[in-house]
Amino acid sequence: MEEMTIDQRQALALASARLRLQQQAPTSAPVEDTRTPAGRASVGDIVAGLPATRIIAGLASPFVGALQIGANIGDYINEQMGKDPMLSKYLAEKIGEYESSKKRGMAALGDTVGTDIAGTVGAGVSGGLLMRGMVPATGYAGRVAQGIGVGAGAGATTPSSTPGIEQSMIQAGTGAVIGGAIPAAAPVVSTAARGAYRTFVEPLTNPAAIKGRAYMEAAGDKAPQIINALRASQPVVPGSFPTAGEAAASAGRAEFSALQRSAENVLPSNYLARTDARNAARANQLGQVAGTEAEMVAAQRLRETTAKQNYGLAKIEGIDQDMAAAMQPQIDSLMGRPSMIEAKALAVKLAREKDIALTDFGSIEGLDWVKKGLDEQISAAAKVGSAAGKEKLGALMQTKADLLATIKEIAPAYDVARATFATQSKPINQMEVGQYLKGKLTSAVDETAGQRAASFAGAVRDAPGTLKRSLTGAPRYEKLSDVLTPDQIAKVESVRQDFANIARQELMAQKGAQVGPNAMEIATRSISSATGGNKIPNPLSRVVTMANAVIGRLEGKIDRKLAIEIAAEMLDPKVVAAALERETAKVARKAATAATTNKLRLPGMATGVNALTDVTFE
Repeated sequence: MEEMTIDQRQALALASARLRLQQQAPTSAPVEDTRTPAGRASVGDIVAGLPATRIIAGLASPFVGALQIGANIGDYINEQMGKDPMLSKYLAEKIGEYESSKKRGMAALGDTVGTDIAGTVGAGVSGGLLMRGMVPATGYAGRVAQGIGVGAGAGATTPSSTPGIEQSMIQAGTGAVIGGAIPAAAPVVSTAARGAYRTFVEPLTNPAAIKGRAYMEAAGDKAPQIINALRASQPVVPGSFPTAGEAAASAGRAEFSALQRSAENVLPSNYLARTDARNAARANQLGQVAGTEAEMVAAQRLRETTAKQNYGLAKIEGIDQDMAAAMQPQIDSLMGRPSMIEAKALAVKLAREKDIALTDFGSIEGLDWVKKGLDEQISAAAKVGSAAGKEKLGALMQTKADLLATIKEIAPAYDVARATFATQSKPINQMEVGQYLKGKLTSAVDETAGQRAASFAGAVRDAPGTLKRSLTGAPRYEKLSDVLTPDQIAKVESVRQDFANIARQELMAQKGAQVGPNAMEIATRSISSATGGNKIPNPLSRVVTMANAVIGRLEGKIDRKLAIEIAAEMLDPKVVAAALERETAKVARKAATAATTNKLRLPGMATGVNALTDVTFE
């Protein structure tokens, strides 16, 4: 046998080795790897799958993505120059390795969601910080354009396991579409969501929110002032409790007054009872000035009895002849004045009407009649349109003062009787004024609040003049302070102010009726404002028509329920103040949420987030 060459021996050895391997190969199927995900994951995989690690990786992702863009551009230039790309492939491989390791780690940790939420949050925070300071665009087109730009930047800087400038461009395009779609769709989505919520969900689950918005709409930008006014509200007349609209009238918000007025029509019996109670409180307030009929009779009898006694004693005592003799020159000068000569003539006529023949003017009775004649001259001179001037009236008043001073010296008992009569007349005059004003509380059924207020104010102005002098019929007093005490004036003024406050509320309600919320249409108004005035479009569809009918019935029930609640609450200013405070706090929380969103300076997304805050489930 020929000796084999070296090559032949090597070929034979290789064939023998293959044969042995074939003989040793298993004939059954491969053994399945039965290890758990935790068993298959390495320590590095576990660390990569931790939420904290993913957040950190997310925070770093914009920087890694920016670096990858630079590498892709650099390698693209290298390719154009005929060189092999190196850095972009290396980065893509490392990014891919991290993503695979992270998935194994997440699976080992039991994260079955399959989405790296923690990493997305980290990336969002990092991106927001990078764009901090960017001013959100205004206008629909501007927000869409800005969203496209932000989305393109975010997509381009997202790390990818695929190398190349083409992948960066694809990601930028995808991001631009998503970034522009968010602000573009936000108004539509917001309107649809708000409309659906306020139409189907809110009326059944949270009707209080509808009522709260109605209060805020009525209060408008005057909410803080209205809250303060409601909190400080006190009845002007004890027992005459004002409604919320009346208590808040000082804030000058006509729309709030209109809500009050519409609420009154919902619970007419309740508001009638309040009106009756307020009328009774005003009558009681003026009753403290008017007194009772028994008190008036007692005061008049006391005055009459005392006057008969005092004037009788004065007549018996007569004139102090010694004092009269000492003052004779002054008396002669006084009695010689033209007004006194005329007063004596008038005194004779007045006495004759009483069947008294007056002859002695030097007696107490004669001097008393002379004084009455002088009073008649003064009354005639004081009348509006009188030919007498101020000088004549002043002279007459001085003559009367001189006459009374003379009588006081020569007939002190008469002066005491006269002063006592005046003192005892004071409470009678006060009760007469009070009774007159109390009688003015009753008004015609068809009178408006403004007419009632004007009528009572006129009565207050005219009340002093209703007290006439017994002989001349001239007004005894010119102003209220001439007859009433300060405390009595305060009581009368409180009633006048109470009427004025109600009239102010009525006037403001009339002004705000066309624009202010109506208590009977709160739910309907809420749905209309959210849906643009429609329930569900396409009225030609039977299904839609039936749905709108159901919504309409629901609106009616909720309208009635909320109207009753508002009507009851508007009777108590403190309750409405608390409701407005709660709504103001909600508005503040929404504003804070919007401000926080805007601080992130994600203009393309902030618009949608802020718009959707209108859909609240509080």
